[in-house]
Amino acid sequence: MHKFDEKCWGSTACTDHHDMFSRHELVIQKGGYCSVHLHQYRINHFEIISGIVDVVCMFGPSLRKVRLNSDPDGKGQRSCYILPMVAHQFQVIEGGSMVEVYTPGYCDEIDIDDIHRFTTGGKLNCIPTDMENEPFFLDTVGNKWQFGDGDLK
Repeated sequence: MHKFDEKCWGSTACTDHHDMFSRHELVIQKGGYCSVHLHQYRINHFEIISGIVDVVCMFGPSLRKVRLNSDPDGKGQRSCYILPMVAHQFQVIEGGSMVEVYTPGYCDEIDIDDIHRFTTGGKLNCIPTDMENEPFFLDTVGNKWQFGDGDLK
């Protein structure tokens, strides 16, 4: 049995770690969201097991959203990759679980401390009705932030 660490968006446990990859199981709670962050050297791979998660990524001046959906008949896809140096955040629409795998990008081995956070994560009491619309980041206190709104808080 692996030890799960509590997070504001749920919990996570490292289930396998080697120089060339690190695998984590995530239990995700509806309304939870992680920090806006990036990894300088490693690649993230998210795979949804159950639930629905939006992964928002910043590419230059624009935000793009990938919906991860465990329902094969639902809108979205089962997994996505995030390259090094891409700021990103996941936002939990429907609770469940997912797997996160780190692999080397611009490095020879995984550094588990390779994370640069711009905000902290949190949990919303209710899911905004416009989550289907334009992508946005959630800042430290749960306010929407889009490019051009100024610095993240």
